Amino acid sequence: DFGLMGAWKANVVRIALNQDFWLFGSGTVAYRQTVLQAVEWAKQAGMDVILDLHWSDQGDPQNVKAAQQFMADQNSIAFWQSVASIYKDDGRVLFELYNEPHDISWDVWQNGGSAGSFTAVGMQQLYDTVRSTGAQNLVILGGIDWAYDLSGVPSHPIVGENIMYATHPY
Repeated sequence: DFGLMGAWKANVVRIALNQDFWLFGSGTVAYRQTVLQAVEWAKQAGMDVILDLHWSDQGDPQNVKAAQQFMADQNSIAFWQSVASIYKDDGRVLFELYNEPHDISWDVWQNGGSAGSFTAVGMQQLYDTVRSTGAQNLVILGGIDWAYDLSGVPSHPIVGENIMYATHPY
């Protein structure tokens, strides 16, 4: 598949990840190896790779509703520490810190806080987690309202560099 995408002249591929499979699943080693292999195949096909935290668990790996939540949670910190440590020296790998945050305020988006039934981790803390590994990779941040709305970014900026903001206008 990556070879076909490369033949189409695609230059970036986005791989959606599940933090529970990466951190806690019974197939953790197999899941990680699959991701590592997919990244290598994409790069061999001439593409850069966006690793996207797409599914989380509200801070509870036993949460059977592990899926796309409002926002990242405490386990997302360990996820990004691990992923960023592996790819910190690979500028061809970009990190999308959380896919489509929704039903939260700009304050929670930036700094974390209550997200209904759990405590969300904000984009600043996720960004700082990535940087604490020594990684200088490009970091992608989607706005709120399923990443559609970027209107609060000027008043809630993430402090740092190599940051790209993303919008999903469906």
